[in-house]
Amino acid sequence: MKVEEPFAKGINSVLVINWSIKLATPLCIRNGSKFKWKQTSKEKSRNTGVQFLWNEPKEGNWNEIQDLHYALQLQNNHLTPFYQIPASSLRGAMRSWSLQHLSEEKDWPVLTGINKEESGSTDISLEDVKNKLNQYKNGLSLIAGLFGLTFQSSDETEALSFASRLWVETLPFHNQQEKPDIDSHSMASNNNYGPQNAWRQIMLRGPVDRITHSAKEGGLHSFLEFSAGQHFEAQVKIMNPQTRDLGLVALWEREIDAGFLRLGALSSAGRGRLSILQDKSHREIHAVPGETVAGLTVENSAHKSNDIIAGLWHKCLVPWDEKSKQYYLNKLKNSLKNNVE
Repeated sequence: MKVEEPFAKGINSVLVINWSIKLATPLCIRNGSKFKWKQTSKEKSRNTGVQFLWNEPKEGNWNEIQDLHYALQLQNNHLTPFYQIPASSLRGAMRSWSLQHLSEEKDWPVLTGINKEESGSTDISLEDVKNKLNQYKNGLSLIAGLFGLTFQSSDETEALSFASRLWVETLPFHNQQEKPDIDSHSMASNNNYGPQNAWRQIMLRGPVDRITHSAKEGGLHSFLEFSAGQHFEAQVKIMNPQTRDLGLVALWEREIDAGFLRLGALSSAGRGRLSILQDKSHREIHAVPGETVAGLTVENSAHKSNDIIAGLWHKCLVPWDEKSKQYYLNKLKNSLKNNVE
């Protein structure tokens, strides 16, 4: 049995989604590294007279705190660190939400290769995978087409893989804040705060023991998080888009704004909620003039693509009023056997 692969006929169009995103609540995405800090003031109040050493070795009585995710950019022949939401976090959250809400749990091993009931092993055959993917009304075909698929049988004799139709890019935070958001009136001098493009805050957390419901012994600790109100840009590209893809984008946006699709750690403690700024976001389709893509016809206009395909492809804005979004959502619902609310 043959499975229709996403790029069997090449790439004939691209849906480009530009989101301007605001942190509605604090967000915690760590990168595994730590930096040193200590309170130099003798006052009993926390976070007074705090000194930081970001990415610098230092001996002595210093505390360590886990750093947030950052990336490096080349500026003036120097590598400069910038705090940034990793694209993999946004993409992973979108995939996880789609898997949980658009497919049945018994079918998850087709995409994950993991069967929880059998201690992580899977006895799914390649034929089973192909049968599932060829069912258009099964959410698995939509998810696998968007996020890609890599399958290998337990005996490693059968395999299937194809690339993702969905690409995600994120840009660094564009807020300018030179220090973490703590008692700024009593900061110690000679501080190295690290990247200066995001506002951070240090919080104190005391986990509760699940058995005794009292404070967990040794659990009291400080942690760093991005403050609410930060802004960043994200771009999502979907190759060879279908009308139901637009419905899924509308669904993602609705769930993000409602707080059900979150990023990072401690989401159960109120972290990681986002808000899409609709007045600063837009969606457009790039294709050959005259081509009808996802129900929209790309006209021969002055709005040409501004990249390597300039002069070949043109673009048209995707209508995104409430009536249009409901139309896309209905297309998505009608294409799936399970109910999408």
